[in-house]
Amino acid sequence: MSNTFLGIWLSHTGYGLLLGIYLLRNYIGALLKDLIETAKVDGASHLKIFTKLIVPFSMQDLVSFTVFHFNSFGFGTI
Repeated sequence: MSNTFLGIWLSHTGYGLLLGIYLLRNYIGALLKDLIETAKVDGASHLKIFTKLIVPFSMQDLVSFTVFHFNSFGFGTI
């Protein structure tokens, strides 16, 4: 696996997965619980809460993770 694209891809995927889970779990856990509970009371499904509340609020975290991950991926191929 050394000196192959597959080895680089696997190592960066494993690294990125751990970093992404850590960042997003902490950010989503810090979202306002009252906001999510209010959406549940208003009758929103779990999918609607995810797509209309959680994803838009966590977009800045997703973008920063994506930039960081692909920037480090580029340096790994040099």
